[in-house]
Amino acid sequence: MAWSYGEAPTVLMLIYVMHRWFRSDTARAAAADRYADVHGNADLDSYNAYLKNLGTHDRDR
Repeated sequence: MAWSYGEAPTVLMLIYVMHRWFRSDTARAAAADRYADVHGNADLDSYNAYLKNLGTHDRDR
């Protein structure tokens, strides 16, 4: 019986922590997207160049 009384506060704290984690993750992703829009993304640019190179290499055959 005593264990069941502790369940509600634990669930409330879990919901609070999950909500804060989601907001933090969303804000961090938005900031990273804004930074990539302004400064570019070197990894993505190099990967796109690699794919473009593969496409031109396949057409030459």
